[in-house]
Order: sequence, then structure tokens, then C-alpha cells
Amino acid sequence: MKIVVTIVLMFLLSYLVGMWLSPDKSKVAAPESIYMSNCDLTAASCHVNVNDQVFVISLVGDPSPLEAFFVNVLVEGNQPLSIDIEFTMDGMDMGFNKYQLKFIDNVWKVKSILPICTLGSKDWNLIVRLNLKESEKIAYFKLKQKP
Repeated sequence: MKIVVTIVLMFLLSYLVGMWLSPDKSKVAAPESIYMSNCDLTAASCHVNVNDQVFVISLVGDPSPLEAFFVNVLVEGNQPLSIDIEFTMDGMDMGFNKYQLKFIDNVWKVKSILPICTLGSKDWNLIVRLNLKESEKIAYFKLKQKP
């Protein structure tokens, strides 16, 4: 009986901690602008203007399976409240690949890792969300991971 009560309490505690750590959806603004980029992030930095919100995004290191690399975002003008990125693949569930960038030395940065696709695909989508006080700006990028 003690084991059952302990397991139930562990699940309840993990649920409550998850609810406490998850962002308050009522405070998240609806996307105001969406930008589709054809810039190749694996070749160079990309300069983006999403409805007058200008930023430069770059990858430091090659995006390859299970190898860490950095995503940096330099925002020109008003700084967002936060920046999130997410890696997805078309038509596939690649698990949880979402990261929140940290503002360090006037640049938004995060260390990220791509999982291995068991089907061998190397084509990723990078979704960048700039969360502003009154709106959310979203930019989409296509990138191909290194072998």
C-alpha cells in the first residue's frame, strides 16, 4: 500500500511542478507576424526583418546528430521579453526540441543538440519566436544538418 501511495504522490508532485514551471498561456501574445526565410543558416548568418522587428540569427558550430552547437540571435532595437526556438521535421515527431535563449552580453544564446532521425532525414525546420510585450514575431528557417 505504501508503494502505491508513494507512486501516486510522485505523479501528483511531478504534475504540479510541471504546471508551475510551464509558461502562463494567458500572458503569451498571439503571433502578429510570421516570416518564412530562404536563408541558409548553415552557410552564414541570416538578417531578418519581421514586421519592423530586426534580428540576426547565426549558428555557431555545425548542426549534426548528437553534437552540441549554439544558436545566437542579435536583436536590433527593442529587446523581446524572451526568445524561444524549436527544431521540427516535416511529417515527423522528433520529440521535444524546444529551447529558451538566454540574454548574455547583448546577444540571445542557447546551446542545442539535434537528435538522430531513425529514417535518415537531415532536413530540419527552425522556428524562432520573439516574445514581445504586445505581440509575438515568428520566423521559419529550413536547414540541413551535417552528416
